[in-house]
Amino acid sequence: MEKMKPSRSSASSKSAQGGSAKKGFSLLEVLMALFVLSVGVTAMLSLITTSITASNRSKKAMVASQLAQEGVELVRNIRDTNFILGNPSFQGISNGACGLDVSAPTLSCATPTFGLNLVNVAGVNYFLHSGATPSGFSRKIAIFDSGTDKKILSIVYWGSGWAVPPADNGSDCQAGKNCVYTEAVLTTWGEN
Repeated sequence: MEKMKPSRSSASSKSAQGGSAKKGFSLLEVLMALFVLSVGVTAMLSLITTSITASNRSKKAMVASQLAQEGVELVRNIRDTNFILGNPSFQGISNGACGLDVSAPTLSCATPTFGLNLVNVAGVNYFLHSGATPSGFSRKIAIFDSGTDKKILSIVYWGSGWAVPPADNGSDCQAGKNCVYTEAVLTTWGEN
């Protein structure tokens, strides 16, 4: 007796016999795959855009925080220099809204300039009130009497949302509004 050989698969048999079995993807399957792929790519691009925006916002808030701290330190430097020179602690530190930067270590309170420009000096960038390249940041230093001491608020704000500078007390200044401030109380040194 002769053994039977196993037959080929039915798809191969149909194809060999002139049937219609074909291998591949239908148009609907291709369209569904493209849809799923496009949704994934769109979500990924949206995530990247959101991440870059948040990173830029965080960078600006960090620079603003450092500029605010610098403002307080500049006023503290005036007080410390007065002590070294034997002058009254708060000589040259008057109450009000003032402008101040590292290029001119004296407070400008009569006609203050708040806008800071980016100035490159010998390869190092500085934020100064002078210069031709606007940085987008503005710094306002508010000074108040606090008994025999002085309360210093260094307010830094940026962006287009500020038609009028923030209040001197910093009450309308929050990071969500593109505004940060640093506060310090300076005491008199060596005075009775």
